Amino acid sequence: MMTQVSYAMQPTRDEVVSAILAGYRAIDDGQGFYYGFDNHLMSLGYTFQAEHECTCPDRGGHGHMPECRWLKSWPSRDRKQGSARPRFQHVHDDDEPEH
Repeated sequence: MMTQVSYAMQPTRDEVVSAILAGYRAIDDGQGFYYGFDNHLMSLGYTFQAEHECTCPDRGGHGHMPECRWLKSWPSRDRKQGSARPRFQHVHDDDEPEH
């Protein structure tokens, strides 16, 4: 049986940098790094997909990066023209949890 494939986009480099900065601002505000980092990526439309395979460039060989498994559907309607080319992953629909 052939599975239906959809696409998921990872955060761009600029989005990751801005999320890291948001994490540091959160520390300055008395929160934790991941409070600011995660909330920033969520505000951009990304969701953390814990069940998804590792999205790190080396597949977690040297540990996981903070942006690992943060994905959003492709294509994004709010994507700005001229922004950096996104990295994306194939996501098999049968890998998604049932609601």
